[in-house]
Amino acid sequence: LLCLPRPLDGRRLSPEALHHGLDLTPVSAFAVSPQQRPGLLLGFGGIPDQEIVEGVARLERVLRQVSNGVAS
Repeated sequence: LLCLPRPLDGRRLSPEALHHGLDLTPVSAFAVSPQQRPGLLLGFGGIPDQEIVEGVARLERVLRQVSNGVAS
């Protein structure tokens, strides 16, 4: 689970991440009521270490782009 600082929103980040080859699920997809804190579910079981490192680098780029309002 990756907790996101406000105003970032997992629902907004998820499609942008997919554009960068990352399939992330917003925590809000499982919520019955509004979330106290936005977040993303991260799954990386069975993935080689180097691919995890690359995925984290991609996620960092997505977070920076969305934070700066430069989504693709």
